[in-house]
Amino acid sequence: MSDVPAEPVDFCWLVRSQLADLLAAGFRLPDVEPSSDDMPSTFTVERWAELLGALQAKLGNLDLYSSNLVTRGADAGGVTVGSLADDLADIWCDLRAGFNALDAGSPWQDVAWEWRFGLQTHWGKHAVEALRALHDA
Repeated sequence: MSDVPAEPVDFCWLVRSQLADLLAAGFRLPDVEPSSDDMPSTFTVERWAELLGALQAKLGNLDLYSSNLVTRGADAGGVTVGSLADDLADIWCDLRAGFNALDAGSPWQDVAWEWRFGLQTHWGKHAVEALRALHDA
């Protein structure tokens, strides 16, 4: 943890750069078909909660942000509150699950498929929202 900047603004600057790189890498994931095997589940709510708390403490008053999560359709424009700590914890859990699956012997194609699918359905949305909030931080 010595590489983590002490000040929340400096931390946001570092995370913003890394998150942009992560999204770019996600967009380059190969379009592969997964096997019929299920990836091992390594997610624990306790680990997510631990990470969430650490990120909330690190971010301080920069954690919460306003957003209009729905950008199309009848519900577009409604403002809601987001949490950078929640965004980052969710991204970490989704991606860490893939690394853990690789460590457990899952085929790389299954992990690539999961990460690509998550980019479109879950962690990618958190990453985009977090980037907007980090840019304003």
